[in-house]
Order: sequence, then structure tokens, then C-alpha cells
Amino acid sequence: MIELKQYSVFCEQGVRGNNEDFIYPATAGKNDRIFVLCDGMGGHGHGEVASETVGMAVYRFLEVQHADVFTEEMFREALDFAVEELEKADSFDDDERRMGTTLVVVALNEFEILVGHVGDSRCYHFSHSGELLFRTTDHSQVAEAVRLGLITEDEAFNHPKKNILTRCVQAKGENKIEMTIDRLKRADDGDILLLCTDGVNDALRDADIERIVRVNAGNLKACAEAVKTECGMNSRDNFSAIFIELHAEGFPPKVPVDPEPQPEPQPEPKAEKPCPNCGKPNAVEARFCTYCGHSFEESSNPVDPPEPPIPEPVIPQPGNDSWIHLPFSDKPVKQSTFFIILGSIIAGLIVIIVVLCFLLSTGGRHPHKKRLPSFREYVEKPDHDNDDAIEITDFFQQTFKQ
Repeated sequence: MIELKQYSVFCEQGVRGNNEDFIYPATAGKNDRIFVLCDGMGGHGHGEVASETVGMAVYRFLEVQHADVFTEEMFREALDFAVEELEKADSFDDDERRMGTTLVVVALNEFEILVGHVGDSRCYHFSHSGELLFRTTDHSQVAEAVRLGLITEDEAFNHPKKNILTRCVQAKGENKIEMTIDRLKRADDGDILLLCTDGVNDALRDADIERIVRVNAGNLKACAEAVKTECGMNSRDNFSAIFIELHAEGFPPKVPVDPEPQPEPQPEPKAEKPCPNCGKPNAVEARFCTYCGHSFEESSNPVDPPEPPIPEPVIPQPGNDSWIHLPFSDKPVKQSTFFIILGSIIAGLIVIIVVLCFLLSTGGRHPHKKRLPSFREYVEKPDHDNDDAIEITDFFQQTFKQ
């Protein structure tokens, strides 16, 4: 719940010849929930009349609602009512001298703060420690240039055309006046709201106001006096302000968190089979296609013939009678294979012996050359001219005799 805790105001004429500012109420208590500030436009004649007329009309309209919760629609209806009252009070026929004023209105709801404004009068929201949390945006040409990035805030502060408004509450206007409405959804106990006219902003930048609120945190009257003193030294206009210290308890309200919804169980997808004729899915148990009427029994999908099994290699088992081990191989072989190998070896040896015998019988000479005597001829016919041959012959004859 949000309530008024402390309240402090000032409304000063300054260096001007008359005071066109208006604040309401001048004093407030715990049950007050509506606060209004206006700045009459001196260039349009009787600015003080316009500011008081609009300010009081808005305040009375909202007060008689006796609403537990003020709404944006109520703010707009209050503005329409104020414009009607302003037209009644406007005694000037010259369009160039129409009455006009700015407007800032604040309403405290149970769990939110409603802020509406037209023109360049502002509303600030500071934390209990003095930190700037929110500020309204002026309806002026210079503010629009800042928003578009054409100039900076520092350049806007000293800009010669910063008081030229793009929107204000005016009598006999051709277009419907639009109010900008903001909803402040967060506030803590001790937070401060500041409503002020442009005379305050002529003297103090936002950073200067924030510094004063920080230094005087917890002392609303000292804060208001410090701002008033600075404006008295530097402002070139009327300067007025409303300081509101809030008592916030249980704000923002705790909203019960709904349990996360559990996803609904999804039915299992039904098994389907495609139609060989049209390709569309059908139930597995269907005998005819739902779409084209094709019979599944007549054109059942051909089944691919099974591939012939690959024969496994026969691994010989040691110890079988038909297998024997060779000394030069780790793998056993069949007996028939063994005898083939053995026969091949014997045949090879016989061929080698025959070749050797042939070579010995020919004496190792070429057939066209003189044949050398054979070994037996050397033994049986010892008539050789060579002494060495005689000795060899004698040796072999003795050997054969033995």
C-alpha cells in the first residue's frame, strides 16, 4: 500500500511581475492521494487564471470519483473537463491570446503511482537514498531534439528555444489535447516524488536536484528548502514545487506464482503403411487404400529373396587321422597332400641323379669335342701316358679288389 508520509511545497514569484504557477493542495495529510501542479503561459494572457482553472478542475473531477483505484481513463476525462472549464473562463476573442497552461497530476493507488503531464512541467521519482529513478519527458521542441539525438541534455539546458512547447492545455484549440500517462510500478518506503515547474529546471539540472535529494535524504523539508534557495539565486521565472515522501508497505505486491503447466500426454502415433499406388499413408490393418481404393492384397510389396548364406571356412582339427603335421609348417595337411609333396620331392631327386649320371658318362665334354675316357675306362685300361693317371688307376684297382 502507498500512502503520503511527508509533504512540503513552495510556490514563488521569483523575478517575474506576477506568479502564474499553481499547486494544489497547499497542505496534505495521510489520506490525500491527488496532487496537481500547473504553470500558466504568460504569453497567452492571464496565465495565472489558466493555471488555477485547469488545476482545480482536474483535482475536483478526480476527487469526486471517490475511486479506490484511479485509472488512465479518469485522467483523460479530467483533462477534457478542465479544457471545458478553461474555455468558459477565457474572455479573449483573439486566437493569439488564448489561455494556456502546463499540467502535472499524480494519483496514489494502492499498488501503483499514476503520473499524467502536458507541457514542460515535470515529475521526478527518487529512491529513499536519492537516486533518480524516473522523470517525465517535456513536450517541447528542444526535448524532441534531444530525443532524436540532435543535441545533448547539456546543450538543451541553455538552449534559447527550450521554452517553446509542442503541447499544452489550451482553450479553443483545434486539436484534442493528449496527456502522456506513466504508471510507476515500483516504490519503496521513503521514496520521494517531486512535481515542479520549468522555473526549477531553469535553475537546476537533473544532476543538481539529485545531489540535493541525496544530501538531504530522510529530511524532506530540508530538501525542499535547499531546492528553493538554489532557484531563488538562479531562476529567471516563477518557480514552484511539490515534494512528496511516500510510505510504501507491501509494494509491489507479491503475486502468487502459478505452477508450471504440465504438458498433456500425446497419443502414440498409429502405425501406417504407404499405398503402392498413390503413396498416401493408410492403417496397417487396412485391406484397401482409403484414398484410391487400391487393394493391398493384390499388390503386396515383393519380398527380396534372402541372400545365400556365406559358407564358413572349415578349420581342420589337429589329431584327426586324415591330417598330419609337417615339421616345417604350423598348419596340418591332409595325407593325400603329403604324399603328393613327397612324390614330387622323390621325382625331383631322380631327375637330378639322372642328369648327374649323364654328365659323368660324357666326361663333362662337349659332344663335338674329343671324348674323355670314363671312370671305368681309367680303371680297366691303365695305358695312359699321364703318370698321375697311372697312380689314380692303381689306387682304384686296389679299391675294387678289396
